[in-house]
Amino acid sequence: MIRHMFKMVWNRKASNALIILEILVSFLVVFAVAAMAIFNWRNYHRPLGYEWEDVWHVRFRVGDTEFDDDERRLAANRRVERILRELETMDPVVQASAGHFPPYTRSSSSRGWNTSDGREIHTEIILATPEFLDVLGIKRVAGRGFEAADAALHWKPVVVNRSLAVDLFGAEDPIGRTIDFGSRDDDGPETRVIGVIDDYRKEGELAVPSNMMFEPFWLQMAQRPLTQLAIRLAPGTSAAFEEELSERLHALAPEWSFNVRSLASKRDAYLRLRLAPLFVAGVVAVFLILMVALGLVGVLWQNVTQRTLEVGLRRAKGATRPNIHWQILGELMMIASIGLTLGALVVVQVPMMGWFSFLDSATYGLAFVVSVVTIYLLAGACGLYPSWLAARVQPAEALHYE
Repeated sequence: MIRHMFKMVWNRKASNALIILEILVSFLVVFAVAAMAIFNWRNYHRPLGYEWEDVWHVRFRVGDTEFDDDERRLAANRRVERILRELETMDPVVQASAGHFPPYTRSSSSRGWNTSDGREIHTEIILATPEFLDVLGIKRVAGRGFEAADAALHWKPVVVNRSLAVDLFGAEDPIGRTIDFGSRDDDGPETRVIGVIDDYRKEGELAVPSNMMFEPFWLQMAQRPLTQLAIRLAPGTSAAFEEELSERLHALAPEWSFNVRSLASKRDAYLRLRLAPLFVAGVVAVFLILMVALGLVGVLWQNVTQRTLEVGLRRAKGATRPNIHWQILGELMMIASIGLTLGALVVVQVPMMGWFSFLDSATYGLAFVVSVVTIYLLAGACGLYPSWLAARVQPAEALHYE
């Protein structure tokens, strides 16, 4: 039966070529949208690594002249330290910290190096005061966080996430180990791991997990001051507290400018920004599929009309209505299978070309299955009415074509 249907499709290859092309294009569009949707859905359900609820972000600007020398940098850091201590005296504030690149800030700092054994390592780096991990509720899975006494160490303590620990030390315990920066290591103090966290996806729920390293920032030293604060408030603090917080900040540093926002509002803006392209692509895909569906129905309807003589003769030779119905649907499924085979050949080339390298095999495979099922359902739905029309052809109608 399948061989017979293939012959029928092949004999009308010229008229079926348009249908195959439409199915091919539809498959590729559905696959692209499905892959991105599944990719984002899986990322959304992964552990985030921190708690954004009841955390507010403050970004401030200081004058460029305050970075001119060590004395001014130290003075700026002391002012930041005083601001943090003053904020913690306010009733809704649970804890305050300073740090580079709190969540949803869409900025980062990274470092890459080759170790002495030839391995290439890349990681993002977060510079923060010791309280930063606790303010964001980042849980350690091994070791400890930063402490004030760490400022007196002759080596630099760091906290890394689990993926970076595996890249650096494999299955070995990373606590207390020295990080090998290879030929890029400088003359400064050695770097040792004191703690390990699970994940810290600072770009939000839709971001891909990556290597992370936290380095301590000591406000008592003459370093370039941090210009971002993370503040944990008591649960249920209203948005009206923003005005009170801004007034307190401006009172503590009148010549500095401050921007105060909750991480909840930054998270909403981030999700809207990241999901907007996917929503647009989904709408375009839906309209494309609707146009393809209408085109398929029209082409199949025309084909059925042109095959009235063939269908009438089959009915005259004993074929039942269900036989005709399933023949038309079967031929359409055969055409769809040809289009999907061509589409699969294109999709298989994508990983080989290095495109969509951020998609793992599970996401890729699931998107492929979803796309195939969608196209088969589309083809089946489009073939129902034309096959029903073909099944209604009576044997006597074939005489009109003699």
